[in-house]
Amino acid sequence: NNSGSGPVLAAELTTPSLVLRDQRRALSLTGLVGTVRFKANRFRAGLLFSPENIAGRLQATVNHDFNASTGTFSLRTASSFDLSREGGSLANLFTPWQFPFDLDGGRLSVKADGSWAPDEELRLTVFAAVSGGSGFYKQFLFTGLNARQELTVLPRLRSATAGSFYLQQLIGGIDIDNIQAGLTVAPSDKGALPQLHIKDFRASLFN
Repeated sequence: NNSGSGPVLAAELTTPSLVLRDQRRALSLTGLVGTVRFKANRFRAGLLFSPENIAGRLQATVNHDFNASTGTFSLRTASSFDLSREGGSLANLFTPWQFPFDLDGGRLSVKADGSWAPDEELRLTVFAAVSGGSGFYKQFLFTGLNARQELTVLPRLRSATAGSFYLQQLIGGIDIDNIQAGLTVAPSDKGALPQLHIKDFRASLFN
């Protein structure tokens, strides 16, 4: 529609499947529904969708003011990822999965928020929580993972709040039980990779 203040666009979106692909990997989504609205030079979009091979639901919103050149973005789990043999493992998210770890049990929740404005750096924060997680890292199996971490990713990677880490058992050449620590990510002046600060580390060996 066209109004006295300019064009107005209101649309509803729905598709049973959608594949996002770049040169390295593909992400398959299903059950996408959403709305798009443009009015008075302001754009807003809201989407709900699920990964095709993992039980869970994601919600995304984008807002942008064309007059002020400012905007916000958010992505969060509307229902947590249920990782299991029936619900799928984290490695089912992308094709191909090129990382040395996987979660095949537990629940995963994520939240990301971003914002932009003229003469300001892009800002992005990410929060992730795992409860009852199990899986592997390289040659090690693990069970009973409970972890929380909130990171400021942009403009520079650092912990927004102190994170926590607990692992019931790490299975390898020598099994390690009840691993727990506080984890904080901080910028490093020695390169692009951050420092990882470990506080109150505890673990059990040989009972």
